Amino acid sequence: MTKLKHYNVLLVEDEQLLMQSLSRHIDALDAGFKVVCQASNGQEALALLKKENIHLVMTDIRMPVMDGLALARKIHEKYPHVLTVILTGYADFDYAREALKQGVFDYMLKPVVQEDLENTLGRVRLHLQKFFELQEDPSLVGRHAEEIVEYTVLYMREHYMDDIDISSFSSSMGLTLSLIHISEPTRRTPIS
Repeated sequence: MTKLKHYNVLLVEDEQLLMQSLSRHIDALDAGFKVVCQASNGQEALALLKKENIHLVMTDIRMPVMDGLALARKIHEKYPHVLTVILTGYADFDYAREALKQGVFDYMLKPVVQEDLENTLGRVRLHLQKFFELQEDPSLVGRHAEEIVEYTVLYMREHYMDDIDISSFSSSMGLTLSLIHISEPTRRTPIS
């Protein structure tokens, strides 16, 4: 498994202020993602994809030159290992359906809410962890119990059909196996 310092993100947005804000929010989350490059349209993004090792593209759906759906289609064809998240101000199911046809991983409405960003990046991270390992996994080290539980629930939702080995699960969370205690079920009832 390839070890990485962080997952590389390419932001594609024609509104400069929105792109800067989104970049700051992604970096501030400290969830293992780093915005390494930005583009204002799909053509610029494709040129950057040739040069950079990108793991996630977050793109607006409506842009000049090449829109987000056309970009998603080209990414899916040329770079199937790169995940794409579409950002749009339109709560239109037809856009979502078309985006999914183009191989898009997820779909977020603008303005992007912090909780939605965290949830989407959490799902992206779980997918990327199948192929890459972060050198220093910041996901749970030093986090509060509530965050660990949220991550655990998200992990279980993503892998509910898989055989989950408690040892590999604990190491993927940055915990030692001794911290996870599984007790044997007792036959006592509250009335005993």
